[in-house]
Amino acid sequence: HSVGGLVCMNVAAQNQGDVAGICLLNPAGRYGSIVPPELTPVAGDVLRIPFVSNAVGRWLFGKVSDRESLRAFLKDVYADKSKVDDELLDSVLGGVDRAIGPELYTSLFNSERSRRWDQLLLAEEKGYQGPILGLWGDEDPWVQPIFAGMLQDLRPDMELEYIDAGHFPHDERPEEVNAKLCEWMGRVTASPPDYTVFVPPRQQKVPLTLRSLF
Repeated sequence: HSVGGLVCMNVAAQNQGDVAGICLLNPAGRYGSIVPPELTPVAGDVLRIPFVSNAVGRWLFGKVSDRESLRAFLKDVYADKSKVDDELLDSVLGGVDRAIGPELYTSLFNSERSRRWDQLLLAEEKGYQGPILGLWGDEDPWVQPIFAGMLQDLRPDMELEYIDAGHFPHDERPEEVNAKLCEWMGRVTASPPDYTVFVPPRQQKVPLTLRSLF
């Protein structure tokens, strides 16, 4: 989901032999960096300038660390405003670490750029070639449905389902999302993959022993 979707694509592209399929829920990072997807790569480069990323990261952290700011922030990205309740706010605020929070949010913008969606999902780019399910909140103001179409243009074999939700479809419509995910998982794990697995030369499986950990 969101930033995790980009992480998921990277892991799948590098470990195809171990991945039966990936499910993407409103994934971010179209250009390989965590910037609003409607912005150009140049805008992403501007956000990587230290004083810019620091200012934006601290602003974002302020939004998620203050209860009322967080409430307003989440209501902007939830289609069903009733889901933004005290239980949700408590779950988010309970994980806020004020000591490292600003630095963490700054790192979303100034960290090393990942491979782009096309580089992670196309065969000619040695990207992930297995099954993909897209579950997309169609009222997401951040990663809008147009980007679901772009993703499907890259991978026409991707199964795409729209959910009546905002940026967090799995929280707004958990029963619907879970049902679609479980049905798809049952299908993709019922038979072995029929695609060629690319294993990058640098990826080597090493037996894990206690000695190898130290």
